[in-house]
Amino acid sequence: MDTIKKTFGKRLAELRKKRGFSQELFSELIGISQRNLSKHETGKSFPRRCFAEILKVLNIPAKDFFDWEHLILTDEEKREFLKKVIDELPSEFLNLCFRIANIWKN
Repeated sequence: MDTIKKTFGKRLAELRKKRGFSQELFSELIGISQRNLSKHETGKSFPRRCFAEILKVLNIPAKDFFDWEHLILTDEEKREFLKKVIDELPSEFLNLCFRIANIWKN
């Protein structure tokens, strides 16, 4: 349960920051104290009463909110996943990935 709470909190903070909201403004918009928002973002509590408001203010469907695999996997797990994906890519996508990686590296 603690892992879910912490992952939920990380995702909440990630989306809030991505939308450019400070904790102060966001907590005001969803109708809770900044202290409670901080507790939600650090995984100390769940936003039971304000989740609908969170989704509304973030302008995001619930299914997208829970898209948090990138927060759960370790860096090593992400590398292994990407290696498997790359091994299975058709040539045209492999070439595209190579060009992107080459640009990123340089």
